[in-house]
This record gives sequence, structure tokens and C-alpha cells, in this order.
Amino acid sequence: MDQVAHQVCYFKAMYEGKFSESSGHSQLLRLHYRELCDSPNEVLGKIKDAVRKNGGELTFEPLPEPMAKSGFLGNSEEVLQMKQALKEASRAYPERMA
Repeated sequence: MDQVAHQVCYFKAMYEGKFSESSGHSQLLRLHYRELCDSPNEVLGKIKDAVRKNGGELTFEPLPEPMAKSGFLGNSEEVLQMKQALKEASRAYPERMA
């Protein structure tokens, strides 16, 4: 579990660094999983707009319904252990890595 937590924290910091380097780039669109699940049509609209701004065209049919998020229970022993492992692992990595 510790190894997985370190991998998650490492890649999170690395991608945050890459995103901050590329902020404002016309081909970069940052999306959140929760937003995609809650409002897939809104997210698809953002993607469609980004594609159009870069000279492309994109259509979606049929439009999807909102999706269910992961069903992990926040108080199960395994989830609590992973949260603790992530908390400890996050101390080993800066907020953003280049």
C-alpha cells in the first residue's frame, strides 16, 4: 500500500508541474473526474469547444447520462489505511515537480 501511495503522490506532483508549465496552452484542457461523472455533457461541451478552437470539429451522439462515482466507503479499514499512506507519502514530494 505504501508503494502505491508513493506512486500516486509522485505522479500527481509530476503532472501538476507539467500542467503549470503548460498553462494557457491551447491544446491543454484540464478536467476533473468528479466533474466528468456529475456533468458529462458539460465536460463534452468544453472538449468540443477546445477542439473547435484548434480548427477541428467534434460531435457526440447520443449524449451520456451522469455517471456513478466509485463506491468506496470512506470509513472502511482499507480506505482509512490508504488515506493515511497517501498523507505520509505526500510529504516526500513537492507540490509540483518539473
